[in-house]
Amino acid sequence: MKRLLTLCSILLSHFFYASDFEGKIIYQNSYTTKIPQLTDARILALLGDRQDYYYKAGAYKSTTNGANIQWQLYVPKDNKVYLKLASSETVLWNNASKQEDKVLSVTLNKKVVEVLGYMCDELILTCESGVQKYYFNSAIGVDANLFKQHTYANWWDYMSRAKALPLKMDIETSQFVIHSVAVSVQAMALEDSFFKLDEGVKTQENTN
Repeated sequence: MKRLLTLCSILLSHFFYASDFEGKIIYQNSYTTKIPQLTDARILALLGDRQDYYYKAGAYKSTTNGANIQWQLYVPKDNKVYLKLASSETVLWNNASKQEDKVLSVTLNKKVVEVLGYMCDELILTCESGVQKYYFNSAIGVDANLFKQHTYANWWDYMSRAKALPLKMDIETSQFVIHSVAVSVQAMALEDSFFKLDEGVKTQENTN
């Protein structure tokens, strides 16, 4: 019986590792301003109320319907987060190993909210930049080790603990709070080429 249980445990661990999420999550976004001159409606127009997030084996790409940001792309081999703004043909990039923020404390609360039928745990990162709340379920699990070098935007601080893509987020910045909740989760096979920059595209480090 002991050998049987050990074998089942090994098989299950391989099964869950093999079933790392690959596909698309659609988020509905809203914003709460912290600056009187910057209204919620203005932020919504700039950043959009919809985000389509695609993930495969450590690479991710997101597109929005906002007037400012067109897409964001993380390429693991470069360890860079690329950003395409509507106002420029040049693609900006940030070094994903560069962490300008600092996590001061971490709180984990079990089974806090249900999103799309998934009962989610809550991970709260209290940071110098503000409070970041993530809600996740292991059914949308990923290999967190793929993000050991991705400390930008506190992503490793989140991933190392959750080991799953978030289904809901409340992220505080100096100017506003982003409220994001998944309205669709679609498992699908994605081509590796989907997570590559177009040939000949001009890139520049984001110094802002």
